[in-house]
Amino acid sequence: MCAPASFANTSTTTTTVYLMGPDHCNGLWMQCGGLTKAGTPFNASDCCLAGLVCTPVDKYYKQCTPVTSETKPADYTPTAQLKAASDSSIHTFYMYRAVSLSGARYRSTNVNAGTLGGILWYLHNEVVWKTPRKFDMALIKRLKVSMKATQPLLKKGMTFGVRYAFDRGQCTGPYSCDKAFNEFGYFVGCNKLGNFPFPTYPVYYPDAIWYSLPGPCPSKTYMDENASCDEAEPGGFCESPTGAGNCTYTYEEAGNISIDELEGIDDYSSFTHQGGVEYNKSSNEGVGISFWDGINNTEKNEVRLAKARALFARKYPDMPTDDELPAPDCDFSYSKFFGTPLTNSSGGATGWRPWE
Repeated sequence: MCAPASFANTSTTTTTVYLMGPDHCNGLWMQCGGLTKAGTPFNASDCCLAGLVCTPVDKYYKQCTPVTSETKPADYTPTAQLKAASDSSIHTFYMYRAVSLSGARYRSTNVNAGTLGGILWYLHNEVVWKTPRKFDMALIKRLKVSMKATQPLLKKGMTFGVRYAFDRGQCTGPYSCDKAFNEFGYFVGCNKLGNFPFPTYPVYYPDAIWYSLPGPCPSKTYMDENASCDEAEPGGFCESPTGAGNCTYTYEEAGNISIDELEGIDDYSSFTHQGGVEYNKSSNEGVGISFWDGINNTEKNEVRLAKARALFARKYPDMPTDDELPAPDCDFSYSKFFGTPLTNSSGGATGWRPWE
């Protein structure tokens, strides 16, 4: 059993649960400064978990409260190493995102992405079993990403950092995003599905990986973002990555496919109005369609993945395939990154909102 959570956020599709974690940051409404009840100085951590800020209540007491539009931006204070280019090789590969028709027009910074296998699992597990589809998902969008690791990450033996969740453009952990960005720069994060931070149970899609792409002002939601925050928290997007802390990746649009055409549905509205169901979690199959039957069937998942790859190749014959632009190994290591082993009490299972 995990230790009791100090902060829970259930706004994501999968309940987000944070524990104090290796950086010992405080959760929602917890004390982060001032005086103890005995009147002595509070000498525990003044750090708050992602999405929170240490706020004075009065001259004697501070507590962790939600970040708002009025919150002072986090202070990104890069070290000399983070101000310089790194020794990393540049890696160019595809990432994918599940988006609505309107979401396809939005930027792809302060978001989560994945390999094609990772996105198919997300659609299978979170989206297609709802009618209409959750968040009106309609497309699988492809990004051609080029990235370089920062020098502090390389010194730890990694190309990727922890995969953070982004909710409406805000970095929500696990743990403290600000502390890690100050130590490692605005790194690209990754996690192999089935491993920390989420999901930590078996996933039967091949090569299923999720990524995080920190952009300007990751401490706030899109609605609360402003110019001063963008300047104070520059993020990692730039035109030509150097591996400096504020220049770790770039991307370009590389096409999209519709979920309908992948499944073989001519008209989603007509299909559902006639009683069609893409996927039923209880029966583990669809009604009027068999594309998603068997979520934990590795062979069927491989067929689904092959169909998606073939559809991209058919629509964009002049673009490289996944095999021609292989992704680097997702080499994030909890023990290397956080400096402590991952245990049951480490916690940090976090949901994912790739549509924003």
